[in-house]
Amino acid sequence: NYERQLAVSFVTSYMDYGVGILMRKPEAEPNIFGFLNPLEERVWVCIAVSTFAVGLVLYVLNRLSPYSNFNDKDEHPFNFTNSMWFALASLMQQGGDRTPHFLSGRIIGTFWWFFTLIVIATYTANLAAFLTVNRMANQIETLTDLADQTDIAYGTKAGSSLEIMFKSKANDKDEEPHYERLWNYMSQTQPSPLVPSLIDGYDMVDQGNYAFMWDYAVLQYKAKRN
Repeated sequence: NYERQLAVSFVTSYMDYGVGILMRKPEAEPNIFGFLNPLEERVWVCIAVSTFAVGLVLYVLNRLSPYSNFNDKDEHPFNFTNSMWFALASLMQQGGDRTPHFLSGRIIGTFWWFFTLIVIATYTANLAAFLTVNRMANQIETLTDLADQTDIAYGTKAGSSLEIMFKSKANDKDEEPHYERLWNYMSQTQPSPLVPSLIDGYDMVDQGNYAFMWDYAVLQYKAKRN
């Protein structure tokens, strides 16, 4: 009852665990350009073109505006280099050394800041989602997932009660169809994916591209120890 559960930690009954799947976790390939993956290539091209265009427009307006400091010898002029640096620094949300002093330039700068705010927020959200998807390395979680794919070999211990269970369920028309697909693969594939012992099954998993099916509690204990 509830009072006993407050004082004693009860584990799940062993018979309630069912069949587990042990697989080697794929190793992520290092990619120095992985930070570009959250956005498509054409989006990056558009951002680069927009940055150059904003810097160019600011430079032209600075030359044409009577309120600019381009001809002011007492200060550093808002020249082409400073215009490009302002656009790039704003994209990185850092701000440039020089800012436009003329009204038209400030209006364009304000809209550019708003644009960069949306871009950075979108990139951050996509980056978080991208990293989360990368952590979900194992897409096989159930026996149905295992039966529906052909890239990864799978099996269990030969002569075990689990092998007998797969065979009996495959011959039972009332059972789900994935049991028949699992048994057909394990019984017809050569060389046989069935292993003579648990140690051999663990070794097959360590070699990669192999899923070993056994009691969930045993596989969970093995996974935690490794």
